[in-house]
Amino acid sequence: MVRLEGGYCFFSPPFFLPMNEMSMKYDFAFIGAGISTTVMLMQLKKRGLLESKRVLLLDSNVFSIQNKSLCYWCNPDESIYQDFNHLIEKNWRTVRKNTSDVEKLESFVYCQTSAASLVSELKQMTSFYHFDICYEFAEVFETDENGRYMEVNGEKVHAAYWFDSRPPKYDSNNEVTPLIYQSFLGLNVKLNQPHTMELELMDFNVPQDGYTQFMYILPTTEQEALIEFTRFGDCELHEETAHQRIVDYISTRFGEFEIVSQEKGCIPMTQQLMIEHIADGVIELGSRAGLIKSTTGYVLKNMHAHASFIGDRISENLHSEQIKMEWNAVKKPRRFHFYDGLLLSILKYKPNWGKSIFQHLTQKGSWDETFHFLDEKSTLGQEAKIFSKLPILPFLWATARCLNNQNFRGLSLLIILSVIFLLVSPLQNVSSILSGIVLGIGMITIGIPHGALDHLLVPIFKAKSSSTQIIVKYIIHMFLMFALWYFSPFVAFLIFLMFSAWHFGESDGESWGLKRTESFLWGLFFFYFLLGTHNHEAFQIVHIMTNKSIYWTASWYALIPVMIYFTVRKKGTAALLCVWLYLATFLPLVLAFGLYFIIHHSHPSWKRIQVAISKTGLQMWMKALPFQIGAWIFFVFCIWFLQIKSYSDLNEFYALIFVFIACISWPHAWVMTQFYAARKGVFDAK
Repeated sequence: MVRLEGGYCFFSPPFFLPMNEMSMKYDFAFIGAGISTTVMLMQLKKRGLLESKRVLLLDSNVFSIQNKSLCYWCNPDESIYQDFNHLIEKNWRTVRKNTSDVEKLESFVYCQTSAASLVSELKQMTSFYHFDICYEFAEVFETDENGRYMEVNGEKVHAAYWFDSRPPKYDSNNEVTPLIYQSFLGLNVKLNQPHTMELELMDFNVPQDGYTQFMYILPTTEQEALIEFTRFGDCELHEETAHQRIVDYISTRFGEFEIVSQEKGCIPMTQQLMIEHIADGVIELGSRAGLIKSTTGYVLKNMHAHASFIGDRISENLHSEQIKMEWNAVKKPRRFHFYDGLLLSILKYKPNWGKSIFQHLTQKGSWDETFHFLDEKSTLGQEAKIFSKLPILPFLWATARCLNNQNFRGLSLLIILSVIFLLVSPLQNVSSILSGIVLGIGMITIGIPHGALDHLLVPIFKAKSSSTQIIVKYIIHMFLMFALWYFSPFVAFLIFLMFSAWHFGESDGESWGLKRTESFLWGLFFFYFLLGTHNHEAFQIVHIMTNKSIYWTASWYALIPVMIYFTVRKKGTAALLCVWLYLATFLPLVLAFGLYFIIHHSHPSWKRIQVAISKTGLQMWMKALPFQIGAWIFFVFCIWFLQIKSYSDLNEFYALIFVFIACISWPHAWVMTQFYAARKGVFDAK
């Protein structure tokens, strides 16, 4: 085994070599030497990929993982059972549902191993293969002509494959994607009286304390067991309180006992995966890769599947980005993401409902069916059978909240405002003033600001980018587009139309889960329909912009096949937007486009950026303010340069507005495409 310490490389048996004489190129480099790293190394070992390879472990506390039990269920024919067979410390095939009902598992076996067993496995691999271990290293990756590297003791370290398993930081204030914790305290005890050997997974005969709390009982012998007190909630367990709860529970149920050892932990339960933790050329592992099942906290089985997938692709000589792309492309039924989101909302905001839900699930259902469902391998019929046994009210509430938190809320506002404008349209003065106020406030508060945060997004996908470089490039692109409008307005208009269709379609595609081609086609259809149903207004504005006569018409009938397509694809918000498009045919073109741009386009983009950079709305607006001011200065420049004195014809003003939007959105559209590519598969569409 090799250890890097204080600028030297320490071999066993002792031999010292200055760091600068070492070759700092590794086949595999791991940041973090925890459970997910060990599972990954086991898969590499299984495929013979560690033979004659150099492996680097970067961890300040290597081999010092807090010991705790690790449990999972599987079918004995699954590869995880074979791969972990030598690590299994205990397994169960019967589950006690209540005092009189015991269920025999037909398809699964419930297994227990421990962190200590995996640490032992890691130690064996580091002894047998060529491993270097370092305790001090830089926190961030850099890039040079040879690819990704990290500084270790002042030296650049490169690797053919980088792996990162550092725990991510989550946003506890995110209301759209809630965060709770599964915190637990377990006591390994010796009982004075014999106990049955059945596994007990969720006993709710404990005080709830305003959360969802229960006991696990994992008997290892007739008089020994791990008894664990678990809480699902936004506040972690207090150790003294949890200890007293377990002592009271054991004393009441089993009588006298002796504590042998204690284990504790806290697992995040969320569907968040922060974009700043995703790096090009680096394969994320464990919680950093979003492998924790958000509603159960179970992770070992997902780690094994992920590591097995990566091991197979490395055997095929695929590079890191190809592996990540293929993993993200694996078909994962989106409905399970939706189910998990509902339950997380309930546990976060209505924790008093948790006990009833889980009791219905565990008492009335089969554990075989439940395990199959939690593995996300159940059919719709099997899921309907499970749901029929659960109380419906909590899930109706969570569904309503889910819809209210996502695109449905924006679409509802879009439709309501459109109806209001239709109702006041006979009052032309009122309608004009109201539309001016709404569009003006919308553009200042979120329309322009959502694109003025690009300087915070570029470093996410391009690590070595200074703010000065970003701003200079941005300004250059803006003026290049302005020059194109000045010298060749028709070409500029065509480019504007194409990249707007791409950009708007891409944004909607992110929300609806569309492929890139579908997103672009939708963007094209949107502009074809919106401009075609306002052909007279569009003709006048486009003529001012291009000095060309461009004219086409569209009928509301064109919406029918599009609505059918989205309905068949189960894209409810997309079909609802088609309903709004029909309403938009009765609104003025600029008002319809402005409402869409502010409410349906800018606001969802703002929320995605907020999740990525972990800022409050006010903090984001203040970060955007200097660049928003710069955008309006550019608008004034456009007026001055084009020597426009007045706007007796509103269409001339609208034409200038669209040229202005084209110039500032040209670099913005490129940034957002890179941003979406970097976050691909991170935030699943609802």
